[in-house]
Amino acid sequence: DLGRKVADFEEVGPLRKDKVVGIFYWTWHNPSFKDMGAINNTEFAKLHPEAKYDYYNPVWPTATTNYYWNEPLFGYYLGTDYWVARKHAEMLANAGVDALFFDVTNESKTWKASTDVLFKALRDARAEGINAPKIAYMTPFASDNKLSKNNITRIYMNTYMDGNWSDLWFYWEGKPVIM
Repeated sequence: DLGRKVADFEEVGPLRKDKVVGIFYWTWHNPSFKDMGAINNTEFAKLHPEAKYDYYNPVWPTATTNYYWNEPLFGYYLGTDYWVARKHAEMLANAGVDALFFDVTNESKTWKASTDVLFKALRDARAEGINAPKIAYMTPFASDNKLSKNNITRIYMNTYMDGNWSDLWFYWEGKPVIM
């Protein structure tokens, strides 16, 4: 709708071995959000064009909810749905994605219930010969570092300490990545 064009092969050339493709992957679609419902912003804007650029318009929901640009391919799924996580692993591998960066910048939540399911799906895909992406985290960039410290500690305890998921860690210059 915006007239944007994605670069094609003629413009970017063949796959280059010296490049790494990473994407942000949100793991917060977990059971704690299930009862909040979902707001499809595209549909909401069609129904309420007067609110599209007015954050304070009273038609916007006041209760905490999940906002989406549109309905996801697999519906408004939960991050604890193994089938969706496994399908994502396959689709991301087919797209040539090397690393998933989990956005854990809000508060001090790391969405362990969702990442446990995703990690199992990624590992299972790799066991089947699929080059599923590796994992990394992006924590808050807080001025006092309190949120970052809390998140990094939680990430370390849940993902790195026992080495259980070490086959999935995304390494840069020999070290697992946490931003």
